[in-house]
Formats: sequence, C-alpha cells, structure tokens
Amino acid sequence: MPKLFHAHSLGARLEELFLFEATPVKGKSLLDMEIALKTEIRALQSELIDQKELARVKAQVLAHSVYEQDSLFYQAMKLGMHETVGLGWQTSEVYMQKINQVTAEQVRAVAKKYLVESQLSIAYLEPQSMLMENKMGANYAH
Repeated sequence: MPKLFHAHSLGARLEELFLFEATPVKGKSLLDMEIALKTEIRALQSELIDQKELARVKAQVLAHSVYEQDSLFYQAMKLGMHETVGLGWQTSEVYMQKINQVTAEQVRAVAKKYLVESQLSIAYLEPQSMLMENKMGANYAH
C-alpha cells in the first residue's frame, strides 16, 4: 500500500490541498500506483472507514500534536498564526477535542466533497538513473 498523507493548515481561509504521495513497490509501475491510490479514494467516498483505522489515525494526529510541543519556537509560531488569522490562540487547545469527534460518516462526506476527479492534479517524479550521474562525473550538481 502506498504511503499517504495530507497537508492541512488550521489557518487556511481557502479550500485546502490534499497531497497523496506514494512510492511503488518493486515490480509495480507508476500507473499501478495511481490506480491503487484512486481505488483507495473511491473506497473512502463510498464506504465507511473501519473504526480501528479511524482510531489509529486519531492516535497519530495526537502523537504529532504532542511532539510539536517539544519546540518552544513551534508553539509560539502556531499560537501566533492562529491569532493572526482570527482563530484565537485557544484553537490549539480544542483541536484534539475536535479531531476526536470526527466520525467515519464525516470522513466519507469529506472525501465525496473534496477528493473529486475534476480537481485532481497528478505529477510523476522519476529519479534519474545512477548511470546518468556516473556519466556526468564527480562535478555533477543535483
């Protein structure tokens, strides 16, 4: 299964960008990977996510939120950002409460509304072969 993640900012005032990133396993093509990603998105749109999976994602979001608190700089930046966009510094305190309230039905509804084919952009990044780098020599800059 490809690795998936999304990009989201509490301070954003416009519709957000959801970014799906994946690396195909050996023997699978980029097209195979694209088909697998689209299949997963269609499943999110038509089926309810498993409660165990939803709980796992919520736990990951909580862990990420806790680890962010290790940096005093990041804490100040996040609080300041919320204030400057009009959300209030308290937003950080209620964020996890809101995350814990997310239901499988809401996940499906959001997938139906925002993860639509007409808004899709696809980019394939293929690494240059090591052979090309060897031909360029030691002074090759990336």
